[in-house]
Formats: sequence, structure tokens, C-alpha cells
Amino acid sequence: MNAYHRGRALGAAATIAACALVMCQPKAPPAAEPRASDPPNRSVATAPTAITAPSDAATDSSTATPSASASAVPDAGVPPTKPIELGTDPTRFACGHLACRAGKESCCLGESADCVPTVAPTEDDEITPLASQLQACPHGQPSTLTRCDESIDCPRQQLCCSGPLDTSSNGVVCQSPGPGGRFNCTDAEHCVKGGSCRSQGAVCVPREGVGYVCEKPVASLPCAGKRCGKGEVCCGDPQTCVALEACQGFAVRCSQPKDCLPGQRCVVNHLGSYCTGYGDVGTASVACATDADCGYADRPCARMRCRADADLGFKTCACP
Repeated sequence: MNAYHRGRALGAAATIAACALVMCQPKAPPAAEPRASDPPNRSVATAPTAITAPSDAATDSSTATPSASASAVPDAGVPPTKPIELGTDPTRFACGHLACRAGKESCCLGESADCVPTVAPTEDDEITPLASQLQACPHGQPSTLTRCDESIDCPRQQLCCSGPLDTSSNGVVCQSPGPGGRFNCTDAEHCVKGGSCRSQGAVCVPREGVGYVCEKPVASLPCAGKRCGKGEVCCGDPQTCVALEACQGFAVRCSQPKDCLPGQRCVVNHLGSYCTGYGDVGTASVACATDADCGYADRPCARMRCRADADLGFKTCACP
């Protein structure tokens, strides 16, 4: 069984967290059941609630106005059917078919698309990140809450980050870096096509199911006994090296920890391998170089080992 077929049997990835940016369905598709022949350590677990509420509101909500006055398309509240493409714009960000005002509005995207005034955090936010903002959404709990689609929508030094807010909503919001400027996004820094990244050494590239994210360029990737060069991924079945933008199937984007930004790890799911900031990946496959890379939280066994995976062509953490 090759890497493509083995990968397609995996559960849906928790990192498909930014549907608001690319207009995928408001609710993620149900996870595919893994085949009985697949090893248990290759399934993908739900990621933890890791986005934290901002320490201060991005705007004074008393000065914000409803979406009808600020959106590029006046049909707020209707089911989103066609995404708006704004390009790079520090004053607005995409909200399905609408454009919300950066720093002043938040996007509630689910069964409807709405730009609503950004509200200040309350005590509820200490329990559920951005709970007060979720409660302000006019059409019930959204599947995605966004406040940016690229980092220039955020205050200086902050990143536009994706990650889960609770068990039913994902967030794409501005977050400050960790200690020493360390990458602190739960999943990835988001960007728009043709835009730039604030993460040092990262470039804006497409990721299936998410839109555009900031990733470290990888100079060399294993691919069916060959090596893919910079700007290429190991794609599909049979596995071949193609340009990242041309790959429409299972894509190997990383094969070891050093292929990712500091603070990220290379994981494998049904879409392929990619870098993410999730610190708790459950029983997902994690690429490694040595046993030291396999001591992550919520691992399926206490003493995992870094072993060669013949299907993938690189090493992953596995139970003895």
C-alpha cells in the first residue's frame, strides 16, 4: 500500500480551520473511517482548544458599525455562495462574500456570513476563547470566527493565526508571538494569494482545504526514491515531484522537523504531510529525525520511537 492510498484512509484533519477564507462548506465533512489494515498510529486526532482570547479588544466597539455599512456586498446574513477576493488589504478582510473592516469587525461564518462589531473580552472569554464574540454572532454559533485573513490586518508584531476556539468553532484571529518571538499560532499563520508573511523565513503558499498559509520553503523532499527541489512537493499516485500549486492529491510538503518553522511540527493526515503549530496531535503521525522528536503530548504510547516509514519515504514516530 503506497503513501497515497494509505493517507486517503485517514480521518479529516483538525487543521482545516479557515473555511471562511476559501469558501469551503460551513461545516467540515465527517471524518473518513480508517481501514482495518491501517496502523492505529496514523489516525488524526482533534486538536486542542489553544487559541487564547486577546488581552485587549482590537477596537472600541462603540465606534464600530454593523456589517451593512462596511461590507463590500450588501447581502449580509445570506448563505455564503461565492467568496470575495480582496487581495492584500490592511483595512479589510474576507468574510465569505463580504468584506469586514480590519480592527473593527469580526466575521461570523456558518449558515450565514455576517460582519459584526468586535466586542471587548468578558469573563466568559477566560473559559472559552472569544466566547463574548461568538455570542454576538446574529445567526447562532458560527463554524468559523475570523478577524483577519493576513497578518497586515493585525497590530504590528502580531500574526493572523488559525486554530480551534471550542468543539464547534474555529478561529482565525490576531495573536502575539510566544517568548522570544517564537511562533505561537495553534495551526498556521494565514495569508492571501500574493501577500507576505510576518513569520521569519516563511512564504505564502496554498494549502488544500485552508486557503493560503505561511510556510518555510523546503529545499529537498523525498519522493519515490528521488528528491523534490525547492517549490515542489511529492504528489499523488504514482508519486512524482510537481510544483506545489499543481498538486491536487496527497502532497508531501515536509518530511522532518527542520522543514518547519520553529514551534511547528511536521504531521501526516489524509491530505499529506504539512507543518502545524498544534502541540497536541493525539495519535497523528509525526515526522521525526530522532527519538527525541517523539516525546510530544498525548502520544499513544509512553516510549515512541523514530522509525523509517517505507510508504512515506521518511521517518515517523511509532509505538514499539
